[in-house]
Amino acid sequence: MRLLLALLLTSLLGACVSYEYLPPATDQGKTCVAVCTGVREQCYGTEEQKARQEQDRCEIRETSKQTQCLLLAKTDADKATCLKNKGSCYYSANTYRCDSQYDQCFVQCGGRIIEHKK
Repeated sequence: MRLLLALLLTSLLGACVSYEYLPPATDQGKTCVAVCTGVREQCYGTEEQKARQEQDRCEIRETSKQTQCLLLAKTDADKATCLKNKGSCYYSANTYRCDSQYDQCFVQCGGRIIEHKK
């Protein structure tokens, strides 16, 4: 069991990777990367807005379910159960696509991305 745990920890720690972004040397390349950055920021904004909208919809659904439950509750215990069973709503922005597109754009502009394994 200890060996399995040690192997698992080693593989997780061995999987740590960082990336170094080397921008292009030319002014044209730097301008291109600035455009890529703007597109990525717009993408982030869109994804954050989607996450907020999903969270708002979820909260409305949960409030509605809780209200319905409380209306149908016959006892204080039923009401307590309704209040206790309210689901949580947490949505975070999925920016993976934004980052992936940025990386492709960065490289197309003449930049380099170097992977460092720790």
